[in-house]
Amino acid sequence: MILKIRREKYSGTEEIYKLYDKNNNEINSYESITNNNYIESNIQYNNDIANIVIPKSYKEKSIIYSNNQEVGFIECAPTEKAISTSYYWNMSFKGRNLKLYEVGFGNKGLYFVIKENDKTIAIISSVMIANDFKDSYDLFVDNDKDSTIAIICAIYWNLYRGTSFIKDGSSGINSINKTLTTLSKEIKTKMDFEFMNNIAKQENYVIDNKSKKSSINTIIGVTLLVIFIIFLIIVVILGKK
Repeated sequence: MILKIRREKYSGTEEIYKLYDKNNNEINSYESITNNNYIESNIQYNNDIANIVIPKSYKEKSIIYSNNQEVGFIECAPTEKAISTSYYWNMSFKGRNLKLYEVGFGNKGLYFVIKENDKTIAIISSVMIANDFKDSYDLFVDNDKDSTIAIICAIYWNLYRGTSFIKDGSSGINSINKTLTTLSKEIKTKMDFEFMNNIAKQENYVIDNKSKKSSINTIIGVTLLVIFIIFLIIVVILGKK
């Protein structure tokens, strides 16, 4: 199945997220409140109710509650060859253990991959440009029972990383350019395009092919560069005559 999450409001201390189905029909809305030491976000989907509390020092463990009882956590675990663009997270939720991977391909796409026992159960695809801080995410989920996990991860990912990207005023007021290149080969292999494409096909959903657009732009850029170099060579040759 496919769900969508959009951040509709951002004030610095309060954020409003809305959940939609693949046809943009609103399902629910969620609120995140920033206090002195942490951010708290409420999440509800079907019969699942959860609250995630994220410390402002994001390297600390974030705790997930349901009906005032602790039911899980998310904890950032940089890779052994730790660099700023190589992250994965450990997640526990109601007895299930998962790993979360942030995978960026420059301007071709940015993804959050959710795996259980090394099997992909959901992928979150981020918009590349967020105008006025209105981030949006497509959630590709293998089974509806995993939707709550995907929703928690999408909001957590946005709260954890959403404001760390470079502001790009050329794309609009308070816009964020979410271009990220993952350098770790190990992390990059965690992206499962086959999983995402299969769900899109099942749902008759057209994925914005960022890779294709980027490839076309690259080809055009290389072609212009070659033409310019040839022009310079011709000028040099003619100048010697």
